[in-house]
Amino acid sequence: KQHSFSPFIYNPTTMSISSLIDTFDVEQTIDSSHLPAIRDGLNSDDEKLISSTLKFLGDLLRQEPNRHVLSQEQDIIEKMVAHLNHSSVEVIQNAGRALGNFAYQDEKNRNLLVELGVPSKLVEILKEAKDENVQKNLTGALANVSFVSDELQVNLVGQGILPVLMDQLHSSHELVVVMTIRAIANIFDETTCESFRDSECMGTLISLMHNHDSALVRSDALTTVGTLTENNEEDLLQFVNDGDNLANIHKMAKQDSDEQVRSDAWTFLSTLAENEKVKSIFEEKGVLQAVMEDIEKIVDPDPLSSALQVLGFLAAHDECMNTIFQSFSVFIRLGKHEDANVKTYTAMILGNISRTDEYCARLAEAGAIPILKDLCGEDTRVQHLALGALRNIAIPATNKEAVLNEPGILEAINKCLVDSNNAHVLFNAVLLMKILAVGGENFMEKIIQAETLQAVEKLLDRKLEEGQERIHYEAARFLVLIANVNQENLHLVVNHGALNAFAQLLSTNFPLLHAEAVGVIEKLAQEEQFHERIYESGIVDHLLRLLPVSTEEDLQKSIISALQALKQHEKTNNTIQQSKDSLLTLKDQNKNLSAAVESLLQ
Repeated sequence: KQHSFSPFIYNPTTMSISSLIDTFDVEQTIDSSHLPAIRDGLNSDDEKLISSTLKFLGDLLRQEPNRHVLSQEQDIIEKMVAHLNHSSVEVIQNAGRALGNFAYQDEKNRNLLVELGVPSKLVEILKEAKDENVQKNLTGALANVSFVSDELQVNLVGQGILPVLMDQLHSSHELVVVMTIRAIANIFDETTCESFRDSECMGTLISLMHNHDSALVRSDALTTVGTLTENNEEDLLQFVNDGDNLANIHKMAKQDSDEQVRSDAWTFLSTLAENEKVKSIFEEKGVLQAVMEDIEKIVDPDPLSSALQVLGFLAAHDECMNTIFQSFSVFIRLGKHEDANVKTYTAMILGNISRTDEYCARLAEAGAIPILKDLCGEDTRVQHLALGALRNIAIPATNKEAVLNEPGILEAINKCLVDSNNAHVLFNAVLLMKILAVGGENFMEKIIQAETLQAVEKLLDRKLEEGQERIHYEAARFLVLIANVNQENLHLVVNHGALNAFAQLLSTNFPLLHAEAVGVIEKLAQEEQFHERIYESGIVDHLLRLLPVSTEEDLQKSIISALQALKQHEKTNNTIQQSKDSLLTLKDQNKNLSAAVESLLQ
């Protein structure tokens, strides 16, 4: 005989909070069916059940989807906040953790907690707190919720949070110190910096970053010292000039037992090396020379690239450049390194130390050109730095030929012009071609033979992002250089997009670019075969717009000369006649141009 069994129907709403805690994977996302059990747990009279519920919520709220779900449940959030006033230390610490996780990287949730007065509650509790877990969790919550507004940060300082945080920095509990450091970093800004300056905060953080047993503390202290100094030049200079601070950070970068701390120290050194006021202090304190010695010894590509990055920034300073250049042969060798970051910062250094004719010549003699050419085929970061270095090296007349004669270099530059979508790469590639083109007619012939005009035409045809117009302007100026050599080149550039390029130059607000374009247009206007194409490119409209508003009389004369030749073209002449009123005004205002304008209108 077959028996019929009624299936068991699971109804989540009937589940107790204890069952939910025992069975639910906190990595998953809760839904509305789980909320009744959570409410029951928070509203329980059982202290341990409340604590377990809050601990469960703390785990759930580590996941962004759960932060979103619970942000819609005002009553649950308010109950979590209310439990900060509970008599149980365990409940308070779990409520603090849950609220801290609720606010983590979520502006909407942070604002909700601020509206509920949570930051002030946390400060008042921390003033009396003796339990380390309460200090840890509530300070962590304060760190997450305090990053809202200047007004809130000022209020927290006014409530007396700084003495509390200063005391907690001396805690024997690792995570109390860590959370305290993070709270300091988030409360500190330009509105509260004076209060921090009056405390012992900086000195304590410096001591922690050098001496604390915990790598996490050292790392956070190091990062926060950077935060406290980055936006105040006075504090920054005091820090780097004070004793051995700079040398000690370098020592941490090399010798700290923890990899993350070493990485953070290198990052801090790089940030300092970017600052113009600090660069010379690296040399004064002997840190520059120490980093120079590092690159001779370090094998691991990560710290090696970090040391090279520091040198790359410092090399932009003239005095530091002279010191760094003494080891230029090392950078020639490192340009062949397999690691992408090592190659990136080596190219950066080579570009920044090639800022005198002597150094450029010595780098070329040492074999930098073929290495930089090869780097033009690397990723975008390396490309733009390598092109920049080649551009600098090619500036001295004696080096242009060496660069131009390097096998495959023009093809490498052309490939960058055609294939790259990076503004830095495109700009440096165009400037490098311009620098080579001014070497003379023979140089231009090689450039033309390498099909550079075709590459530039493709670049000019591309629509660039807003703010990148200067790339097109420089490409057009390159065509001006080519066109001005001889009649053959003049015709050649017209067949490779020059007219539209010249129209772009005329559309700018830069008189120099106007003059360069008009100089070529004046020549083209003498040949009737180009008149229709000049008109269709919009050049005539630009010339007529510029003529009455230009403040350069020589430019105005050149424009009139070009238009005088172009008016043989019927459409151009009609357009000129349509501008008769503005031209007559110009005639009346400038007697030197009167006869020329009158002739133009006939």
